[in-house]
Amino acid sequence: MRVRIDIAAVLLSRSYFQPEGRRFWRVERSMSVNLSTVKKWILELDSVGEWLRYDEAGGKVGRIFCALCSKHKERLHALRNFSSSFIDGITGTALKKDNVKKHQLSDMHSKAVNLERKPATLTDIYKSTPLGRAFSSGQQEERAHVCKLLEIAYMIAKEEIPFTKYPAIMELEKRHGVSLGSAYTTEHKCREFTVLIGECMREKVLDSVRQSHYLAVLIDGSTDSSVVEKELVYVMYVGPEGKAQCFFLQLKDVLDATAPGILKLLVETFATFGVDLMKKLVSICVDGAAVNLGVRHGLAALIKKDVPWLVAIHCMNHRLELSAKDAFSNTFLNEVSTMLVNLHFVYENSPKRLRELRNVAEIMEERIRKPERATGTRWAQHKSRAIKSLLMGYDVIVTHLESMASGESSVKPVDKIKFKGYLTKLTSYKFVLYMLFFDALLDPLASFSCSIQKSAVDLPLAVAKLKSFRSTLTSLKKDSPDISTELSVLASVSTSSGSAVMYRKTQLSRVNQQIQEAFNRNRPLLIDKMLECVANRFDDLQNLDAMKGVNILSVPLWPIGKPDFETYGNSEVSLLVNHFKVLLEMNGVSLNAVLTEWNAFKHYVGHNIQGNPDVWSLLLTRYRSQFENFAHLIEILLLFPVSNATVERGFSAMKRIKTDWRSRLNEVTIDHLLRISIDGPAFSNFDPRPAMEKFFSTPRRPDAAPYGSRKRSHSALDTESDA
Repeated sequence: MRVRIDIAAVLLSRSYFQPEGRRFWRVERSMSVNLSTVKKWILELDSVGEWLRYDEAGGKVGRIFCALCSKHKERLHALRNFSSSFIDGITGTALKKDNVKKHQLSDMHSKAVNLERKPATLTDIYKSTPLGRAFSSGQQEERAHVCKLLEIAYMIAKEEIPFTKYPAIMELEKRHGVSLGSAYTTEHKCREFTVLIGECMREKVLDSVRQSHYLAVLIDGSTDSSVVEKELVYVMYVGPEGKAQCFFLQLKDVLDATAPGILKLLVETFATFGVDLMKKLVSICVDGAAVNLGVRHGLAALIKKDVPWLVAIHCMNHRLELSAKDAFSNTFLNEVSTMLVNLHFVYENSPKRLRELRNVAEIMEERIRKPERATGTRWAQHKSRAIKSLLMGYDVIVTHLESMASGESSVKPVDKIKFKGYLTKLTSYKFVLYMLFFDALLDPLASFSCSIQKSAVDLPLAVAKLKSFRSTLTSLKKDSPDISTELSVLASVSTSSGSAVMYRKTQLSRVNQQIQEAFNRNRPLLIDKMLECVANRFDDLQNLDAMKGVNILSVPLWPIGKPDFETYGNSEVSLLVNHFKVLLEMNGVSLNAVLTEWNAFKHYVGHNIQGNPDVWSLLLTRYRSQFENFAHLIEILLLFPVSNATVERGFSAMKRIKTDWRSRLNEVTIDHLLRISIDGPAFSNFDPRPAMEKFFSTPRRPDAAPYGSRKRSHSALDTESDA
């Protein structure tokens, strides 16, 4: 059989016929180029990688095209020599270096390059001119200067330094060779930079607050150095990492210090930032003042009229302080506390006496510390430090009081009588017994108080620490490792007539058996009174339905592997769902699904992540989509603050910042100074770029730096007036 082959058709189709037995198949001819070869072409023809692109598979390039011509093809269609070959891409035998070179030199490609490089806006056109390039370069230099100045301003705010030091620090930096420019050199600019930084920090917090489903509020009031009543507002929410975070929100002047006035202030504060507080509020943490926790007309009672699910938490540190005051009232421990206060003022108000005390300590070769202040916001820690400083320098203080009460003529007669009274009480057997017992009692009290002041402590952990504190108090009823050896010895020493009882180097007076027996009899009674006062102040934590459910957060306490694990926590979850029913429904939670998801998650934890300390963070991040309804309940439980210590630290910062010398600082400035001082990162981690962008995006007055105000000469003014 003979077959005629149309050579022209073969050439046109770039194909040929290949025989296979008695049949012939038409086979399309394909061609590709090695990737290494194409990369050499790119190095030679498009070294910056601007336009030449290719499709590669298995080390072979099957198509080459022009990115710029493809991008601007709509505007290239009108060209007389328009070709779509490098828009669609060349393939097969057209994959040659010569074809790529020809395209590079074509008018169409040149037009595409010009379109790409042509300025798109008038601003870009201006920047392409010599004057525009010079201005743009100057602007970049100014931005670099502002970044450095923002860092200086941040350091001043973070270290609580007055704005007046800003120009001096700038001059010092310039002497060190730092380029800061000649603009923005005044203390007023430092204040402006500080406000910008504070606004950026606040906006970051507000973004998270607006996105959060639930919020908790910590609030307290105090008076600043200019005798203006202030209210500090902190907000607590669950962050993107699945952990509760607490941030300073705002400092506000109080116009009406009543409960309705504070409620109005609170609602308006959040409304200013676009947050409807009443639809997100879960709990509020306050001190025990009647304006906050009054049963009928307190702040919490007023909020509950609109937010019936609100959990009002009385700060545990304030509870503990009140418990201690109740326990120590009308006991000899109160006299020990009064002596601590008196000794502090003996040396606090007289540098001469303090110098003499240190000289006596040096002669006696004893260690001495200035008697500490026994009163303050953190009551337990202040008392504990005060009594430890007295115990450390007991012999030295007694010796110095003896010299002032008898020998020194420069001491006023009235003071001599006072010091003699202090000395008599300090050296009495009864006082030393109760002083040592007071120290033993304050140790666990101060330790518990300090532990619940940390921001990372949640309610289950605080309750566990409370149980440990109660256990330690119980052990003090009898001799135990928590009782000092000195107390044990003095409480059991022989008090027969004529025997001298020594405490360290001091002989004690008024030693008799009745005092010793009374002390040993009263010690357990004082402990019982302390335990009773603690119970009265803290036991209501367990009476609220919302508080009962908090126990499920303590994963180590789950009875995993025990028969009751199947039903563990079900009643608590049901109570919580019922308590927060309205709030959960407002956030689209299926109430019936919460208990089901709790049981599923409970078993998942028991089999997979039982020992992981970040169980709840994992639930609220990685596993949220699987347990969405139950996650809402956990988010609520994480927003039960236990202490207002964070707010108290805020007031301490306010008193450091707004001193008598800076009493004219306005509310906005103090607000941002506090934000930087409290929540600002360490200076080494500060990023000035957000504040810099905000600074340059904000319109400035024509006479604002760097141009400076225009000064008109007197001659010009005279000429105008004459005219």
